[in-house]
Amino acid sequence: MKSIKTLLIASTAIALTACNSTAPVQQSNLPEWVMMPKVENGITATECVASSNSFGIDRNMATANARVAIARQIQLKVSALDKTYRDRVDADADKKTGATFSSVSRQLTDMSLTGSQMVRSDIITIEGTPHMCVQVTLNPNKTDALLDKIIAESGRKVSANEDAVLREEFKAYKAQEELDRALYGERLTTGD
Repeated sequence: MKSIKTLLIASTAIALTACNSTAPVQQSNLPEWVMMPKVENGITATECVASSNSFGIDRNMATANARVAIARQIQLKVSALDKTYRDRVDADADKKTGATFSSVSRQLTDMSLTGSQMVRSDIITIEGTPHMCVQVTLNPNKTDALLDKIIAESGRKVSANEDAVLREEFKAYKAQEELDRALYGERLTTGD
């Protein structure tokens, strides 16, 4: 009986140890500006493409991919604004009309991307292959101007308080996205 009890305790301890063990976290040798691009109160993205030994073409392709990533971020942020605005309007029981922020933002995103600029580029080895990586930024002034245009062209009447909430939501979405990437280790998009 004693040996069965000892065997049961030992097998339970082994099972608990096996369940508790986690794979070691691999540290990336990639620069932070590639893994977690950041810009204060603006929008930024870094994209990498496998090197074709044509510096100009690779840089242009990575830059174009980064601009597409910024456009996706804008669309996601604006979708969050639509939801926030609808929730606030529903809560106030006020029927306000106007185009959705999303439909207006689609028209304005292309114009805004012309104001984006490449702020960093480098050839970086990823999984043994050289890649051209480019960071593109839409600076805070352009980001604020974009939000102003989206609100104005939506035709919605937004109070000063609602405007402040929408701006915070726009910024908070980016912060949440960065936190999620840090927590869940979103894999680097290489554009291959």
